Amino acid sequence: MTPSLSTLIFDLGNVVVRWEPHAALPEELSERDVDDFFARTDFFTKNADHDAGKPFGDWISELESSDNPEDAKILKHYVENFRACLTGLIPGTHELLHDLKNAGIRLFGLTNWSAETFHHAEAAVPSFEFFDDILVSGAEGMAKPDPRIFELALSRWDLTPELTGFVDDSIANVEAAESVGLTAHHFTSAKDARSWARDMTRSANV
Repeated sequence: MTPSLSTLIFDLGNVVVRWEPHAALPEELSERDVDDFFARTDFFTKNADHDAGKPFGDWISELESSDNPEDAKILKHYVENFRACLTGLIPGTHELLHDLKNAGIRLFGLTNWSAETFHHAEAAVPSFEFFDDILVSGAEGMAKPDPRIFELALSRWDLTPELTGFVDDSIANVEAAESVGLTAHHFTSAKDARSWARDMTRSANV
């Protein structure tokens, strides 16, 4: 029989709290302007570099020397107003974490997030109180789906892979977690995550 999981590690962005980057951009930009900015700067690919530890100042400097130097001002606005892009809790996850904690399940966070902006989330997300610790990729210089960050988490928290579960909204991250021996769940809703967690931890009250 597969042992029940005693520890669960949760991703944060779009699992615990919504991250909607357009909400931190200048208000005068139209929807088309925002889409053009994201495409022109390759925003989501570049942002992953900062999740892995690259300073935003480097990106801003690169944009100041680009064919569209105004993009540097837009990105600077995004960084300075980052709190605005945390647009609320994902429905049901806060309650799930509460119930898991009450059931005696150890909880940790493992997030791809810039170390420069994570303090905004710490101040804004009450759900973080349920975690024993949170590992922030930008502070470690590596990011999911690099298997090394999962190995780091297991080592830092002295966890047994066979007794540990992982929840993330990215298939690539789920597969990377499984590659180091974790039991992983692809997050699509808190309802589905609750059902999975109840089965995996055998906690009747979850």
